Amino acid sequence: MKGYGITKKRKGRRNYNLFGLFNEFSYTLLVGNIITLFLLRLNVSNSFIGLISSFGYISYFFIIFGKKLLLKLNIIKTMGWTWLLRNIVLIPMTFSPYFAGQGRYKTAGAIIFISLFLFHILRGIGLVGNSPLVRELSAGKDRGKFLSTYQILVNISVLLASITIVIILRPAAPLFVFSSFFILGILTGFIGTGFLFTIPEPVGGNEGVNDKLLDSFQESFKSPVIRKFLLPFAFFLFISAMARPFILVYAKEIFSISDRTAMLLSISGTLGTIIMGLMSGFFLDRIGAKPLIIVYTFITGISLIPGFLPANLVILNFFLLTGLMFFLFQFGSTGALNSSQAYFYSMISQKEQVNLGIIYFFIMGITGALGSNIGGWYLDLLRYFSPGNPNLIYRIFFSTILLLMLVVIMLMGRLEMKGAHPLPRALRIMFSVKDLRAISLLNKLDNIASMEDEQKVIREIAVSHSSFPEKEVLKKLTAPSFAIRSEALYALSGMEITEELEEALLNQIENYHFTTASIAARICGQRGIKSSVSILRESLKSSDYLLISKAMFSLAELNDKKSVKDIEQLVLDSVNPMVIIHGISALKIFMNEGSIKILFTLLARPNLPVYLREEIFVSLTGLLNFKNWFYRFYLVYRENHEEGIELLFDQLDRKGVSRGIDFSFLTEENLGTRNFIIIAGAFLETMNIDKKVKRILKAGLKTENIARYKGLSFLIASYIVYNYTYSP
Repeated sequence: MKGYGITKKRKGRRNYNLFGLFNEFSYTLLVGNIITLFLLRLNVSNSFIGLISSFGYISYFFIIFGKKLLLKLNIIKTMGWTWLLRNIVLIPMTFSPYFAGQGRYKTAGAIIFISLFLFHILRGIGLVGNSPLVRELSAGKDRGKFLSTYQILVNISVLLASITIVIILRPAAPLFVFSSFFILGILTGFIGTGFLFTIPEPVGGNEGVNDKLLDSFQESFKSPVIRKFLLPFAFFLFISAMARPFILVYAKEIFSISDRTAMLLSISGTLGTIIMGLMSGFFLDRIGAKPLIIVYTFITGISLIPGFLPANLVILNFFLLTGLMFFLFQFGSTGALNSSQAYFYSMISQKEQVNLGIIYFFIMGITGALGSNIGGWYLDLLRYFSPGNPNLIYRIFFSTILLLMLVVIMLMGRLEMKGAHPLPRALRIMFSVKDLRAISLLNKLDNIASMEDEQKVIREIAVSHSSFPEKEVLKKLTAPSFAIRSEALYALSGMEITEELEEALLNQIENYHFTTASIAARICGQRGIKSSVSILRESLKSSDYLLISKAMFSLAELNDKKSVKDIEQLVLDSVNPMVIIHGISALKIFMNEGSIKILFTLLARPNLPVYLREEIFVSLTGLLNFKNWFYRFYLVYRENHEEGIELLFDQLDRKGVSRGIDFSFLTEENLGTRNFIIIAGAFLETMNIDKKVKRILKAGLKTENIARYKGLSFLIASYIVYNYTYSP
């Protein structure tokens, strides 16, 4: 079996997260903004800062040497040994503040240059194992959640490291304080490396390592999905690398902030990354990578707006605007990279993961190195043409980057969807309270502990009134439990009808008799699914009486008049009250006058239950088209017969139609007698109603034993009064 099993994946994820916690804490103290602050204390140029910042990207060029190591060692050993060595080569860096304290700035700068260059070479060699390792650890439907959770954890570590720096790095702190940061960073780096060695080796993780890199690149580039991804991805990396190291330089140079304030702003950026991780963990597996890549790129662009505002405006709201600048830049740029990584892993196979992982890092290296260096050169060039006006320089600088970012967004619109929602739909989901609630419930559904919990969550999804969970809820229709399937159907009944949902409902009707077929049949009628008519007609032949009942009613709601005769026959042949009630209710919906005689035939049956008899009365008034008028009178009649009859006379008096017409036969004693039927028949003969209805009613009233029901007599009396008071 390729990749990790469940147990090894769980252990691997746990230890990789622990490695990330210590590794990122170490990295922040050794390579993060603390280095920029130290270099600024050495009075180095922007170009030198850009060069040092580019080492993180240049390291990717050395990944090719890591591939050679993978031929001899496995993934974990390759990463472990290179990580161990990269911490060792940083030991000389702890002496750099000493030389700076002696005024030997060039020596201090040279030590930083050499140490970090060696550090990043070894880092690049070891990174060859990162793509295949992370791809295997993140395999599964929760890939986005795992990657985002990792981002949250490592950025909490960055936050802790940054807070440590803020606490210790007081204004005008002596240079040896930087040595303490470097020492702590090296020690925590060794601890992180220890956890790295404990991660299980993935089976087949280095598959494809023997394939030629160029051949893999040429083969993969034949894929339009990969081609459309690489250009905007590389362009984004280039532009964000132009800005990243100089946001802090901008804050220091324009506003002359202290090192502590600078680190507080860096903490704001770290908080942005943590919030990004929470957001990506929530959305990435649900709406897909593409819309998130675009959203994060847009946020990265707008984060630079404070940079091209006048300095006197920014200074009025310094912490708000610059804090937002750091927060949103980290939020957007890291989010775009995180989403791009998930998108990239979804494109490649296990065999391609080593070589395409190298290509992925090569692109990061080339574009990042060019971006950070060109960013520094561009700033120095602007400074050359506009000396003594730093505010104008940075306004031009950040405006340029923002314009380039807009170009990237247009290019990202060409990315393949890869199962993601379109951007407009994704934005509606992200700003919809009910869809956010639904996503939260889906995340809960992924971690249910019992069948009862699963039922409860699906029930909550149903009342969320969101159609977003349709895809996940559809999967529950094949659950082994009737309870789960039925809850899923009830949840789906309120969602937007799609082709997939229609197909699933038809499958339920056809293959789940005696369980959930009847529920699906009812939904088809409620939601007007015309494609179900054929299978609903076929269901009338089923031995599942619940399915027959719901199919009849749904066919009526779908106005399938071809089913009327079959439904009438089923009603006449059945002795099942459920089938009869649904059948006569369906006939009432059809409003087929010929069905009135079916109801009279049913009323003639001996020992008819009261509830069934009254259901027939309701259906009969429906077919006679006065059910709403009759219903309120009948409710009174059920409670008090005489009061119900009095209401009929009151209706006649108020309409002024009782004069000259003898309605004296409308008495409690006369109802339910043969005499009442005879007189009622005579009244019907004189009434201005449809001839066919008149004929059917007269024939029905002659049905044997029909006169015994007082309720039916009251219905006929009400119909006479209704027609006398409402007839034209």
